[in-house]
Amino acid sequence: MELEDGFEHYIDDGEAEDLYFLDEYSTSDLLTSCTSGVLNSVRYNLFLTVSFALLQKAVLCLIFFYLILMFIPPKKYIGWITTLSAFISLVLLETVVASENYSCRGILMILAMKVSSLAFDLSHNKYSVTVPEILGYLLNPCTVIFGPALPFTNYRIAFIPQSLTKKEFFVNLEMLNHFVSPITSYASGLISLGGEESPLIVRPQQVELPRSLTQVVSLWNIPMHQYLFHCKFMNIHKSCIWVNLFTVVILVDVYSRLRQFGSGVSIMGTFFISSLLHGLNSQLSIVLLSLGLHSYTEKKLRDRLSSRLSSCIRSRPCTSCTHTHPSSSIRARLINSLFSLLCIYHLIYLGMPWTGTMSLYPLSHTILIWSSHLFASHIISLSYLAFAYLL
Repeated sequence: MELEDGFEHYIDDGEAEDLYFLDEYSTSDLLTSCTSGVLNSVRYNLFLTVSFALLQKAVLCLIFFYLILMFIPPKKYIGWITTLSAFISLVLLETVVASENYSCRGILMILAMKVSSLAFDLSHNKYSVTVPEILGYLLNPCTVIFGPALPFTNYRIAFIPQSLTKKEFFVNLEMLNHFVSPITSYASGLISLGGEESPLIVRPQQVELPRSLTQVVSLWNIPMHQYLFHCKFMNIHKSCIWVNLFTVVILVDVYSRLRQFGSGVSIMGTFFISSLLHGLNSQLSIVLLSLGLHSYTEKKLRDRLSSRLSSCIRSRPCTSCTHTHPSSSIRARLINSLFSLLCIYHLIYLGMPWTGTMSLYPLSHTILIWSSHLFASHIISLSYLAFAYLL
C-alpha cells in the first residue's frame, strides 16, 4: 500500500499494512465490520458474561435445590440437605471446572447462602413460599451479582410500598471509598430491601482505617458476617460434641456452636466455612485461614494487654469502659495506633498474591510471594501468640 508523502516517518514498514482507509472498502463491508465489533463488545460485556456463566452452571443447581426444597418429605431436614448440597456443588465446581467457574464464583456463593438460609426458614415453617417468589429471591438482579445474601424476609419487604424520597436519597459517601459493597447497598436500597431502613452492607471508614483485623472481617461484608456468626437455625444441646461438629460443617451458627471449644477454634472454624463458600480454592482458602489466624492472635494479645495495663486497647472498643486508661488516653491511643498500622500491613501482605489479571493461581504462587517477604506477617502473628502466653 502506497502512502502519501510526509506520512512515512510516522510508522514503521511493518505497520504500514495495518493502516486502513475508508475509501478502499464498500459500504456493506464497513457495516459488517462495525456490526461485528458491536456484537463482540456486547458479547464480552461484564454483566452478560456473568449472566451466561450463571445460566450455564447455576440454573441446574437452582432446579436441583428447588426439588429438594419442595419434595423432601421430612421438612425438618430440608435445611441440612440443601446446605450440604450447596457446599458440595461449590466444591465440585471449583475442582472440576475451576477455570470456567472463576468469573461466577461470587454469584454461586451468594446463591448457596440464599438457598441455605431459605431452606432453614422453611424447615421451621416460618412462612410459605411460591415458585415465583423463590426464583425472584434467588435471581434478584440487584443482589445476584455483587450480593448481599439478605434473608428472604428482606426480599418480601421490598414489595411493601415505600416513599420515593427514601430511595432517591439513599446514595451516601460510602460510594466514594469502596466499590462492590456500596454498590450492593445502593442496589438494595433502590428496591427497598430491608424496608424503610436500607440494609447496612459495609462500614468503609472502619475498614480503610481499622482498629483491628476483627473489625475488618466483621465490617467488610456485614451480611456475610451475620450469616456466619448469628444464624440461629437449629437448637442442639451443646453437650453433643459430634452433632455440633457436623452442624458446623453445614453452617449452622458456626461461631456460636464452636465457641465452647475456645475462641481460636471458633474463629478458624468460621473462616474454614467461609473457604467452603468460596469453593475451597487453594489461594482463597490459605488467605482466609491466614486472616483467621491473624485475627485470633491479635485478639488474644490485645485482651491480655488490656487486662495487664488496664487500658481500652481490645480488638473492639468498649461499650462501657471501666479501664483506668480509656480510649482517649495517650497510652491507649499509641497502642491502638500501633496495632492499626500492623493491621494495615497484614492486609497488604495477604493481598500480595493477587495481581491485576483475572486468572487462577496455584498455592505455590501464594507461598512464593509470601516467602519473598520472609513470611513476615505470619511471624508477627505467631509472635502475638507467644507474647500473649507470656503475659
